[in-house]
Amino acid sequence: MIGNEEGINNSPETSNEGRVHPLEEMPSFEEHMKEDFESPNDDTDESWIYDWDEGDGGFRAEEVSDEELLARDIDSGRRKRENIRQERAQELFESELKSTITNVEDLELLADVGEEGLSSETVKYGDKDVKVIHVAGYPLRFLKSSINASIVADNPEIWTKNASEYSSFSHRKGDTIIFDPDKGDVSNTICTTYVDTDRNPAAIQSGATGLVYIFTDIRPDSVTEAKATDAYSSPDSGFDRPKILAGDYVISPEEIAERGKTFNEVVLRRYDETGKPLLPTAIMTYDAIEPNERILKNAAYFDIPIIHIDKKAY
Repeated sequence: MIGNEEGINNSPETSNEGRVHPLEEMPSFEEHMKEDFESPNDDTDESWIYDWDEGDGGFRAEEVSDEELLARDIDSGRRKRENIRQERAQELFESELKSTITNVEDLELLADVGEEGLSSETVKYGDKDVKVIHVAGYPLRFLKSSINASIVADNPEIWTKNASEYSSFSHRKGDTIIFDPDKGDVSNTICTTYVDTDRNPAAIQSGATGLVYIFTDIRPDSVTEAKATDAYSSPDSGFDRPKILAGDYVISPEEIAERGKTFNEVVLRRYDETGKPLLPTAIMTYDAIEPNERILKNAAYFDIPIIHIDKKAY
């Protein structure tokens, strides 16, 4: 559908009744979307707006009633208002999450000085030192995501590339990103679980297999959804507008942990508007997952610590 400020020529090829234009004489659909149209009648200043439907060999323009236009304006206004409300809710949730989540650098310093429930050691990987922080009872709050695609886990450099370097971001099938993790494609979605060891320690091990990244760097406009249950996210979810608000209610990180005891979902955008990726700030291991070659390789590559959690202490 398109608006009406530029006039339609009332040429012999254009009949006033039905307003049918041969397909080859019509501008492209993209041009339709950019152009506005007025009544073809020169003797009236009445404004017209048309819906365009592709018919047999051409496009048919049909007048839209004033009532329909008003309804569309109201609907458009409601959508704009809802988008603003959702963006505000996103800002509130991100601010709360950022103020609550564990600062990994501070955790390292506390472990080094022997804070109760914390200790640290250094493990050699090649020519690099990898810090391992042992946590037993010390409160932690973080977002975790299991990296199940082996090609990604074995090639951590995939995470550091700008979005523009991936063919999956330049080739689409309809409105869907072509995404194949087995080929090393990286979607714009990071599905995470929020862990608060005081409220949902069971979430430490839930879904945690192999390599588990920890995210504690909360960037502006990075959270698109936050639910105490499954958000049913997809590889394209990171492109969505934020959907944090439920009615007039903004869920808190604490409530997510209280209600999502073993599983919840906080959906993050992998890339910011410049294509810069969100990188992990630590790697999580626990009783059932000890640091191995793959884990040490990723920690050394990103120059981040391994946080090893004694789950029995919670």
